[in-house]
Amino acid sequence: MDGRAGRFMSETASMPHSLDDIAPESHEATIGAATVLGTRLNRIRSPRSIAELQLPAADCDWLQRWAATLGKAVAKQARQAVVPPGCDFTRQHAFGLVFMAFAAETARREASEGVVWPHIRKRLSTEAESALFVQGQPVAAVKHALEAACRYWRLRHAFDAEEQQAAWYRSIYLQFGFTQRSIGSNLTVWLAQGASRPAAVLSLLHDPRLRCPDFEVLWRTLRDLRRRNLSDAKARQVLSDNPWVLGAWNESLRTAATARRELGTAPDEDGTVESSLFTVPSLEWHGSQPRFRVELVNLADAVGDLEPGAYRIRIGKTVAEFTVDLYGTLNGKQQALLSIWPAKPIASLEQRTTSSWAVVASEEIVLWEPADEVAVFAEGLRLDAWQARLHRDRTYDLIAAPGLVVRPPHASVQGGQDGATALHLEADWPDTLAVHFEGDADPLWVPFIDDKPRPQRLPLLGRASPAVVDLGIEPVLRFSNVAKPVAAAWASGQRVPFTQDGDVVELTAPVPFAESVQVRLRGTDGTLWVGRVDVERLGAQHLGPDGWNPFPVDALDIRDCGRRLRVFDHRMAEPVLRLGDRIVGPCGRHGRGVILFDAWGVELVCGDGRFNRDPDLEMTLVREVTEHGVVQDLEQAGEGGCLVLRYALPHVSGVQVYAVSLDGRTERIIPQPVDERHWALDAFPECAVLIVDRKDVIGSLWLEPPDLVHPDSIASVLMLLRDGCAPLLNREFRRCARNLLDDHPAAALWWLFGLTEGQALDIHPPDADGFAHVARNLLLEWSPDIRSRDFMAASLDQGTGETWDKLALAAMRFPLPVARLVRSADNAAARSEIAKRVGWQAVAGGETLEFMGRQLGVHPNFLATLGDLACDYALGTGTLFSVQEENLLTAMNLSAEYRRWLAGRLLTGT
Repeated sequence: MDGRAGRFMSETASMPHSLDDIAPESHEATIGAATVLGTRLNRIRSPRSIAELQLPAADCDWLQRWAATLGKAVAKQARQAVVPPGCDFTRQHAFGLVFMAFAAETARREASEGVVWPHIRKRLSTEAESALFVQGQPVAAVKHALEAACRYWRLRHAFDAEEQQAAWYRSIYLQFGFTQRSIGSNLTVWLAQGASRPAAVLSLLHDPRLRCPDFEVLWRTLRDLRRRNLSDAKARQVLSDNPWVLGAWNESLRTAATARRELGTAPDEDGTVESSLFTVPSLEWHGSQPRFRVELVNLADAVGDLEPGAYRIRIGKTVAEFTVDLYGTLNGKQQALLSIWPAKPIASLEQRTTSSWAVVASEEIVLWEPADEVAVFAEGLRLDAWQARLHRDRTYDLIAAPGLVVRPPHASVQGGQDGATALHLEADWPDTLAVHFEGDADPLWVPFIDDKPRPQRLPLLGRASPAVVDLGIEPVLRFSNVAKPVAAAWASGQRVPFTQDGDVVELTAPVPFAESVQVRLRGTDGTLWVGRVDVERLGAQHLGPDGWNPFPVDALDIRDCGRRLRVFDHRMAEPVLRLGDRIVGPCGRHGRGVILFDAWGVELVCGDGRFNRDPDLEMTLVREVTEHGVVQDLEQAGEGGCLVLRYALPHVSGVQVYAVSLDGRTERIIPQPVDERHWALDAFPECAVLIVDRKDVIGSLWLEPPDLVHPDSIASVLMLLRDGCAPLLNREFRRCARNLLDDHPAAALWWLFGLTEGQALDIHPPDADGFAHVARNLLLEWSPDIRSRDFMAASLDQGTGETWDKLALAAMRFPLPVARLVRSADNAAARSEIAKRVGWQAVAGGETLEFMGRQLGVHPNFLATLGDLACDYALGTGTLFSVQEENLLTAMNLSAEYRRWLAGRLLTGT
């Protein structure tokens, strides 16, 4: 033992009682800290966790300083099974306990689910990181020390589980349950969907060896609060006393528990949950500069698997680049530090192309809400500045919107040109703290302090109705009964023009994207009136790299529509996005990430519910959604044209370009490259231009359908329209396609059975399942002619098991036209065979309709009635009205099970 160690031991005969008594950089600091922590742990019933120690902020800061000053010599203690004098544990035990406490308190504040070691490594000194980690993973000595400490002090751990690969990671999470970042991004989903909960949460709740009563109380409280079985006041009390909750989490936990699963947590059609691309912004200070940290998450849920290549996150001037390798692994920087201004930046995920960056997805990040004028943060998380109770013995960060000042004066940081002001409030900040409009004596905001009554905001003199605003248009806010002359007016911190006629004041106000707008009127006598006006919006927007863009538009390519939409219409109880007759999913007022699919020239609308659409409650967003692939535009240039590509092609060898003429013929053309994205054409195409790469259509632009088709070419033209991705479901092309199908029944039969013959070009057809909804729409009104009926009668008379199987598969994809065709042959035995293969006997009962009703969110009688209407229509004894036709197509496109049931119902007529 060296001299310093001897002095340490002699001066602490009874050992230290607090971590503050120990210098974190001292050689024996680890032994002293283990003694303090171990003594406290022994007072807790085993098994136990670090969270149950309820370490104060000072102890957590001590652990961070210990890690930051940890040298190689001290790190070697992880390997030493030596018992120091006066102790009953080894140095390895001590190191494991202190490192576990440091790792747990760091991870619960900074880590996200599934990622822990990077956050721990960055807090270590350079020497310690190189000694304790190899290739990003802890060395064997660290793992052994953690396991030894867990067993010695009976901490919860996963080392006895059969699966050892993630034992150390899981053991760390068992010390605190879930992280701070999970509250905003995952907790709502975990409370709603038990199957999605992480392993640590499940173990703390259900594992007989690891369960914790206090954690169970926490979870039940959050669950009951979500179900409205517990009052907010009671929940606040329980959460404040629970050892598994940090002090700053109370407000966030209650917000997450009661949040609806909409944008960021909205259930898709198949029940999955759509998540935000970024973690909840966390405010932190880098030197004297405040920054919001966000990290890229949920990629697989939001945009699917990324192709190998280079990517970047672009948020204003902030750029973070990373790569995706062949295994789908992300390498590089996937986080960004953002200024406090602007408060709602647009973030883009972009992929590197040959000559530029292509936007993969965009999202608005809400760092704080400027409409609230004041934002308050505790340990990086935002609180409700107008409702949260603040404690003067705690530290906070405060952001004030432009035009506001904080008194008494504090050291502050200005965010951007004419931007917000941020300041850090250390404990014991003055109780006279207030935020003012510049030049005003009366405060706009004062903190709600625990030992003072709640401050009352000044009421607004007069009355104001909710402002109904078309998106993108500045509203006029009208106030009545304003008895005194007004000298100036502000809305959301900005001075705005106004007019006054007697006791009526009208403001032309820029309304922020919030539930309400705060208005301030100053009378000529200096009187100040402050209050909030509710805002009801009407309209829709989609998010692009340049921000939110308004709907409606006449035509829009899928790639220009953005990945996130938001719809505002207070009349709709259940806003649902619909792409033609296919449901995209629910769409909330905060926005929804969407991936549009298989656009064939249909409308994109938002309606109230999935069935029985009321035209008066429908909002048309895009009148025609198209899918041009690599083609951006086709410009007329004299007799020729210029083909504009969306991005430069990585290779042009093997790429072929075809022009489509009015009679449906195709002719290969040789464009002359002007630059990487512009190709000159000798002649302007009459109907369409197609770009084919190795039999795949990678781009097409259709100007109009062919109208001079020779009868012998009808089948090949139909297939060209399909294979060339023509907008078959817009009004003009739908009329053309239906006329061609009526004139050429053989082509309709090919559509029913896969359209595998007579392709006009040597190209691959689109995915059959993706194209099936187009065929169902076009063939809904199709009736077989005499030649089709004779063909089917002969096929059924000579039918075999293979024939029945093929017809059954076709019936389950296209119930109505196949039923008409088969019934026209008047062969009851054949219909019975086909229905049996469809599974009619197995699905005919009421239980199946009950199941499908729950699946589709309707009463089973509604589905049965649709079946009756379809049966009468197929037999020619009834008519489908427009809303009935829409309901039938929607039900068939939503559920393959319903198509199967409908096919059996139509074939048997029962």
